[in-house]
Amino acid sequence: MISHPCPCAGDGIFSCPRLEPIFRFAIAALCRARRPDQAEAAFADLQRSVDGKPAAASYNVLMSGLSKLGNHEKVIQIYRRMGSDRVNPDVVTFNIMIHSFCKSGGGGGFDFGCSPNVVTFNTLIGGFLRRGRIEEGIAVAREMLDLGHAISPATGEMLLRGLCRAGRVSEAGDLVMELLRRGALPEGTDCLELVEELCAVGSSTGRRRWPPGAVTCAALVEALRSSGRVEAAVGMTERMIEAAAPPDAMTFNGLLRALCGGGRAADAERLRMAATRGGFQPDESTFEIVAAGLAGEGRRKEAEAVVEAMLDAGFIPNIRAYNRLMDGLTRKSLTKGG
Repeated sequence: MISHPCPCAGDGIFSCPRLEPIFRFAIAALCRARRPDQAEAAFADLQRSVDGKPAAASYNVLMSGLSKLGNHEKVIQIYRRMGSDRVNPDVVTFNIMIHSFCKSGGGGGFDFGCSPNVVTFNTLIGGFLRRGRIEEGIAVAREMLDLGHAISPATGEMLLRGLCRAGRVSEAGDLVMELLRRGALPEGTDCLELVEELCAVGSSTGRRRWPPGAVTCAALVEALRSSGRVEAAVGMTERMIEAAAPPDAMTFNGLLRALCGGGRAADAERLRMAATRGGFQPDESTFEIVAAGLAGEGRRKEAEAVVEAMLDAGFIPNIRAYNRLMDGLTRKSLTKGG
């Protein structure tokens, strides 16, 4: 390319506008082929071939390739050359440098004159957590929120996993509660590992009726429900049931009300039955909430089946109470039908 310039360069006064992207492609390929010396030589050719200075993107390609090869010192050299060449770094440069620092075990204390983005924060959090520096990872996440960035599900799960694997399960639960209070827990965050660890903590405390791990889980279910994240609350409850640690009746009934209030009485009944099979002890309100919800949606027969289950469980003292419940379900069902 140097000895045979592109015809579009005219009389050789200006370089071909496609020259730099082609060089970037070659530099990236040489780095992937683990040929850093040739990649640097190609970059030197690029500097001699283009008009003015290469763009920041060209420096970034070389720095990224060298970082992936573990050559942190070279990354720093290229960054310093960028400064001496008076090429302004961008946020991608910032992220590459942080990634390189994290891989090499280095720390912060540098400023690139540009604002970090979500990738920057994710890279920093991951680097801290891989080295067991959990407090610093959480501090970065809080700074991320303070600056107006949203935490991604991957970042949220990274933080919870780091705390759980360090044996700091209670703190992981507290972090989820904090994110919920701030409205910052991302949709789709998988709390499976946290729930499993909380249930394990509960089962190791002498199997008391309501162990500490279950208390935290119940608090999370209630917080999710209160913040309108009903589906997430249902998912966490299902995980608790699978782990043979269903929530208490008050928490569970609150979730059933939310489902019935949202026109999902059938889902509420399925959850009630699954919880009962998993060891949950329903109270009178559990049955009444679901039965009323089903009747209100015109599902009279299903509502009557719930009342029959309520009778079998000993919550209906006499035939008068039974008839009163059935009459109430009939009125609700007729109102729905009308």
